[in-house]
Amino acid sequence: MPVEYTSFQDTDLTLPKPSGDIDKDVEFTTPNVDTTKNAVLSFEANPTDGNPTLELSLNGHKIYTRTYFASVERVVQENFPQSILLPTNTLSIRVTGDGSVTTSDYHVIYKSN
Repeated sequence: MPVEYTSFQDTDLTLPKPSGDIDKDVEFTTPNVDTTKNAVLSFEANPTDGNPTLELSLNGHKIYTRTYFASVERVVQENFPQSILLPTNTLSIRVTGDGSVTTSDYHVIYKSN
């Protein structure tokens, strides 16, 4: 059973944006995904000020929520049920609360058929 990965959103994305937008949808693909195994999402998060809450939803399923209390850049890894992956996926990135978060360098590691 081969292991595959996909990378996306390689550039910095800071939310909320100066225009007031608090969320962004990013599409990515996972060809030949085996939906019987779990997958891993990895990304960089840098809360820049305040106490912002970062929420990630994959294809409408909430997979990560965290309120940050320190401005420390970090790498986050989150396991999730692979059954929510599709050949084409939408990751919804949302920041609420006081402050902002910059994210980048997203990777999904999954098993394929």
